Amino acid sequence: MNQTITIAGREFKGAKNSTMEHDVFVQGQIARADLDRIEMFPNESPEEFARRIFRKAAVNADVFLLLGGLLFPAALEPAAWTPAVAEETANFLRKLTGEDDKKIVQGQIIGAIMVFFQRGLSYSVISPRYLEKE
Repeated sequence: MNQTITIAGREFKGAKNSTMEHDVFVQGQIARADLDRIEMFPNESPEEFARRIFRKAAVNADVFLLLGGLLFPAALEPAAWTPAVAEETANFLRKLTGEDDKKIVQGQIIGAIMVFFQRGLSYSVISPRYLEKE
């Protein structure tokens, strides 16, 4: 079962079993945020890395729109997702004023970034081996 999170009284769930349109949308947002090629600097702590990447995402793209693509309203079926749903979620997140809600959203952004980072590491390990076979 997909776990839900509550932000300012609204329930959201992570995107699972999404449509091709959703996958392409999120990949585009990741590229706009310049998160498709991130690397941890030598001697950089995980906390420093997360803060740096958060700032990079905030400067390079609409981080709310990215998160709007990653969080679905809990009642929405994945096949019903559209870019308009991401826009509506992003607009909701932009207007948050509660400190606890802001912390939840920041945690979601950093968590998403860490997933991109982990995937990038696995690709960097797989890719050289694949290329050697070519």
